[in-house]
Amino acid sequence: MNEKYDNFPWCLERETSRIFEPEYKAEILRWFAQEDIPRQQKEDFIEALIDFEDGCGGFYSYRAYFFAAEALVYFPDSHRGDEIIRQLLRWGYTYFQEKPDWEKFPIPLVRAAQNALERTDRKLVIAAFEEKVHTTKSKFVLRHAAERLGKLDLGNKSAIAALVLLMQRSPNPYTIWKAACSLMAIDPKNSTLAPSLITLIKKLPTHSRNLREIAEAIIQIDPNYPTLIPTLIAIAQKLPSHFCLLRDAVEVLGKVGEGNETVIDALIRLTEITPEQLLDNDFYFDSSEWLRKLAAESLSKIAVGNEKVIAALIRLIAMAKKPCSPLMYDDTRSYWKAVDALGKIAVRNESAIATLTEIVQTHSDVMIRYVAAASLSKIDLGNKTAISVLSQALEELPKQFLERSQTTLENRSLLWLVADCLIETDDYREDAIAALQNTLLKFDDCPDSCACLSSLARIDSTYELAIETVFQLLRSSIVCSALFVSTISPNCIYCLGNYLKDTPKMYLQDNAIAELTKFIQKSWNCENLSNFDYLFSVAAITLQKIDPGNPIVVSTLIRLIEARDPINLLQHSIKNTSMHSYCNLAEVGASYRIFVDKIVECFEAVLPEENRPFHYLIHREPSLIHLAEMLTQSQLEMPESSLSKLARSLKPYLSKTFYRNPPNRYHCYDASYQIIWYCAQKMSYSAFYCVWQE
Repeated sequence: MNEKYDNFPWCLERETSRIFEPEYKAEILRWFAQEDIPRQQKEDFIEALIDFEDGCGGFYSYRAYFFAAEALVYFPDSHRGDEIIRQLLRWGYTYFQEKPDWEKFPIPLVRAAQNALERTDRKLVIAAFEEKVHTTKSKFVLRHAAERLGKLDLGNKSAIAALVLLMQRSPNPYTIWKAACSLMAIDPKNSTLAPSLITLIKKLPTHSRNLREIAEAIIQIDPNYPTLIPTLIAIAQKLPSHFCLLRDAVEVLGKVGEGNETVIDALIRLTEITPEQLLDNDFYFDSSEWLRKLAAESLSKIAVGNEKVIAALIRLIAMAKKPCSPLMYDDTRSYWKAVDALGKIAVRNESAIATLTEIVQTHSDVMIRYVAAASLSKIDLGNKTAISVLSQALEELPKQFLERSQTTLENRSLLWLVADCLIETDDYREDAIAALQNTLLKFDDCPDSCACLSSLARIDSTYELAIETVFQLLRSSIVCSALFVSTISPNCIYCLGNYLKDTPKMYLQDNAIAELTKFIQKSWNCENLSNFDYLFSVAAITLQKIDPGNPIVVSTLIRLIEARDPINLLQHSIKNTSMHSYCNLAEVGASYRIFVDKIVECFEAVLPEENRPFHYLIHREPSLIHLAEMLTQSQLEMPESSLSKLARSLKPYLSKTFYRNPPNRYHCYDASYQIIWYCAQKMSYSAFYCVWQE
């Protein structure tokens, strides 16, 4: 450093620098605010910060620059202020770059620059955005800059006026919609929003898929906006039309049209729509059938007890010309939806009871008979015909489970529906309970596992039966020839955790600790552990919540991470299996050694080899970005030794080999940069410098 900086109370030399130490930040900023400090000395310090060369990849040079930007709040008269703001804008927002071909900066730099702009002199930042809004010729830049300006300066008139003008004058529906979204973000009660969106709905192209999104935005602005329902009705009544427009109109009318006779009439008409009335009936499914189903579903929400609707649903049932497939529990069928809707809106209605009774007694499709019986039991409590058929279903459906090849997900879901109805009866309650428990015990892919448990939980307010059922599921898991076999799903374990929070019977928590511990211990000798890592991580974290500090939790999560091959790990996003284990490992404060080693392995797994095809890297490298995001957004407190290892191991991926050469390799570069940036934020300058120079 130059000798003129030697008198600063905070030297910028590597060994003694304090500007990167959080405890000195407030003290340094107060120094800039002191009036007795010569202006030139402050200018020199600002200059030293923005010209700082860190000797380790620029990571601390950026931090020094951001520090200078924050100092402008306390020293707004700096002659370098405008220059600093302009540079932050170029880093943070590409449209402030002067070159026509915008340069792409690393994600951490972009985010850090945007954060720095919020902590620096606001007047300079607002002025820069206002200038951009007033001078740009690009609608894209105008919209983004105006939205950002409105967030930086609430109520900024230039931002609001620019978006209103863009929304009202643009001929492009997409631009209008995006401008409206930006305006909603900064001025959600603006009086021009709703009318502009109504106008937009009327201008939508026939193939548009945005109607529902736009209509829901209007509902958010004003749930009772007077012209919304008439506009949607006009779309629903205009036939022939396009499937997507009708679909969205029907779904929104099912939310806002309760009791509105005009809406009800329009939806009733759509329960009779034919393929000839659609201009695009070339989907892989029968789109007219889908619309009839949606219309019936919307009517069931807004017209409880309405005689016209009940009559329309009965007609819809009667017009079915072909029997439904054996996979009847597939709610794309309008016939089934009409039967289901009657069970929701036609309580004690004689016509509906008669129609459902006829279906129960005469329909050739046994699945339809079961669904109709379930609906009949809801609208006519104690109906003997319904109970008789449901009890028959309760006996027949489990027989199909004896051979898995004869069983479908629809059958098992239907069994839950039947049992859920009979669980309210005195004569068949025990049989229904047994059926629900057996369904859970035999099939790990039951789509209604939580629904089955919920039905069991209704039996008593202590949830004891539901909890004991989960215990049975945990006990039923076995290890056979070193392979783990289980029918319990992670959702069941989640439900267990929720029930344990609310049950007044505390001994159930002690039992849960014992059962979860035994269940987790079964994983220790499994050769196929990686196939169940999500299941066991959920079990471990549930155990952690009811028994904090249990040592088996940490050891289990470490074993799960060790079991996952890094190649397979890269095939999972942050929301899935192994990523879940990573987060949980950090959550319980375990050792980071395995954690760091596995991250490094993930990067090594994408190194090119002669026998790996080009598409191999394309499919795996994006997962590195997920991994980096997971790490940098977490609340981890990693020791400096682990941070050093990460930075040291990932530094090679910042070479030109990985910087857009070949094009798909930038994932590796970006992910490495993001993680190393994270390390630089956590490590001391001197420690990071030593690692970088190795």
